Amino acid sequence: MGKLSLKELLKGVINENDQIKSDDLDKLIDRLEILGKKVESEYVPRSTTSRPKVKQGCKMIGECLPGQMIKTRSDQVQNYAGGFVFRTNDENIVRRFLILGSTTGTYYASGRTLTLERAEHLCDLIEQGKGALILRELVYISLMGSAPKQESTLFALALCARYRVCNTKNWTPPEVTECDEMRDEAGHEKKSVDGDERENMDVGDKQQMDTSQNIEAGMMDMDVVDIPEEAGMDEEDFYGTIDDLELDEEVLMEANAKIVRRCKKKRKKKFDIGKTEFTRMKEKWLPSEVYLEYQRLLQKVALYAVHKVCRIPTHLFTFLNYCKVIAMRTGSKKHSTGFSRAFRAMITKWYYDYDPERLVMHITKYGSRSGYCHMDLFRLSHIHPKISFPNEHNYFKRHLEFDCIFKTIADEYRRKRRCKKPKLENVENEKSEESKQKEMKKFEKLNFLESRKSPTAPKIESSNAIKYLKSSLILKTTKEPNEAVELIKTFGFMHEHVPSHLLNFKEVWVALLKDMPMTAFIRNLGKMTAVGVFDEKDSCAMAVSYLTDQQKLRDARIHPLSVLVALSAYAFRSGDCLGKVECIPNAEICSGLSECFELTFVNVSPTKKRYCVALDVSGSMTQPAGPASTMSCMQAAVALCYLLLRFEPKVKTMVFAAEFKEVHFDSKWTLHEVLGNEYENLVSIGFGSTDCALPMIWALEQKEEFDVFIVITDNETWAGSVKPCDALCNYRKEMNIPDAKLIVLAMTATNFTIADPNDCNMLDIVGFDPSIHEMISKFVLGEI
Repeated sequence: MGKLSLKELLKGVINENDQIKSDDLDKLIDRLEILGKKVESEYVPRSTTSRPKVKQGCKMIGECLPGQMIKTRSDQVQNYAGGFVFRTNDENIVRRFLILGSTTGTYYASGRTLTLERAEHLCDLIEQGKGALILRELVYISLMGSAPKQESTLFALALCARYRVCNTKNWTPPEVTECDEMRDEAGHEKKSVDGDERENMDVGDKQQMDTSQNIEAGMMDMDVVDIPEEAGMDEEDFYGTIDDLELDEEVLMEANAKIVRRCKKKRKKKFDIGKTEFTRMKEKWLPSEVYLEYQRLLQKVALYAVHKVCRIPTHLFTFLNYCKVIAMRTGSKKHSTGFSRAFRAMITKWYYDYDPERLVMHITKYGSRSGYCHMDLFRLSHIHPKISFPNEHNYFKRHLEFDCIFKTIADEYRRKRRCKKPKLENVENEKSEESKQKEMKKFEKLNFLESRKSPTAPKIESSNAIKYLKSSLILKTTKEPNEAVELIKTFGFMHEHVPSHLLNFKEVWVALLKDMPMTAFIRNLGKMTAVGVFDEKDSCAMAVSYLTDQQKLRDARIHPLSVLVALSAYAFRSGDCLGKVECIPNAEICSGLSECFELTFVNVSPTKKRYCVALDVSGSMTQPAGPASTMSCMQAAVALCYLLLRFEPKVKTMVFAAEFKEVHFDSKWTLHEVLGNEYENLVSIGFGSTDCALPMIWALEQKEEFDVFIVITDNETWAGSVKPCDALCNYRKEMNIPDAKLIVLAMTATNFTIADPNDCNMLDIVGFDPSIHEMISKFVLGEI
């Protein structure tokens, strides 16, 4: 499948049964891309947080530094280890964020620093007019199941929908009011000092007060002018600061605050964006009309994408929570919740687009997540059918069931919605003509909706959806496992429907196993083993058949990392996947998980090229491999190496850090064996620093001929005298293999890559993309 456009993704090329039908969508996306290019051409970078300083022993003496810590090209940047590498392109940065996650850290940069950097870089892309790029990548990755978890995707979507949101198109920057002038930096009201209080002050307090008043008076008389472009100064350099005056610290803080407030009052071309968790949020910024229009369209298209990305209520709740946080901290309006009219319409459409059977399953299975429940969304969105619904909409065909579902949920949460129909005679009692017109319009809308409802809609008594809903409420209150088993078999309830006290019974899990979704099945392997479900041969055989059904794995969008984490937790009882569950792993289940891992990758024919697979086993590779992972990057790298050995006949496996060592991997080993004894052997090597040029240097010294070098690393290279890209060029020249290729599998979500972006024979890949084997094959064969 070729590279799909945002239009194709939103209109249902991947899933033909989920098409977004809108005549305006094409025009919106076209206009968004045009405005994005214009914003990009006018973009002026603003100051960003500097990189954490890297401690270098001999900073000023280049001869004392390793060669990789010396900048040799203008397009090189410094990574967190201090080495100079290349900055990867925008598309790869977005994909790393979406797939590897924002919570992943490295050995040199804390997880929090990396998280803020990821968010800040996405914000930069939005401000540069590249919001459509982010939307395209997140929709594609979500639909293809390329990410182990949806949190990063939902966060990126929330940024597109609510970042620096403007409630109106032509809003103006807020001015500092007189009330603001009477408050200090912390927002507390200032106290005036009269003559009697001054007499009681000591000499030091009087001097501080006089100094502060003199500074304030000087600022009131100072004319604030625009900074001339030819001056080549920023605002602070032009006006100067008060830092050089020898005053008490408290006086300095108060005087500096007055300067800032005075500049904000007189210079109306800038305004404070408000407090945020991002690193540059105290800057003053006024968007242009072009940017405002681009931002409005980006947010509108992002809401279209919600119906593609948020496929279950958990996704919707998480997305709305992210939107609320982003709107509150970056919006033009203080304490904004992000619930605009467009958001209310989007939520309403999300619920009404499901058929009643699917709707009640979602509502009962996912009751509440991320601080939201369904009743909260009903209330916030003022949920009701829209007159904009087409005549063929499912609501008009089954309106009795929809109305009953929403009413039942409202009654369940004890917050009954009042849906009183306005009577025409009440219109005459209104005082104002405007109120009369509003009531008339409401009445006309209600009549219009009533006229479109089908008279042959299914009755509530015969509705399977209503029976499912009422039975789920009965299941929540039952205490008998036999009664629960009957309800599960009759209606196909999931384990989320079952009260927790019933999940300790074997017969309940056996009943759930038949229709259990693949993701839930993999997550609950430990619990089912503990209660004895797999003691029976039939149940164990059914479980293995689930794990080895490639079509089910593809339909459920099972990610390789999810299977790898499950295997690690189940077989070796590592991490928190099993929680407090104590169980003895079942050998057949372990074997099924190993095969399941292989099946989650796309199968392609072997290339029959000569591979050198080099695993980075330095200290920085001990960090988690992803936001959902309790496995280290090194464990994930070992699993990837095992996968390549299974598919390619000519593979030599090496490990490296500051030195290079050949290791033997047998392609006949199972993944269980590789992650067990062989991984422990690698950890015992105890390598330290990182030199990613060693694979090419070693191959040249040994005169080994390879067509492809695959380096699995976190890109935190700094040791050694030769950069990896230079080492590959030397290898090509000396070994007379001009098209020798380098593939870098990134195991952490940083901006860096050791692959030269200007070299067509070097490729940078996110380490756990499920299509990794297909991408490697196409790249090696010259198809991409």
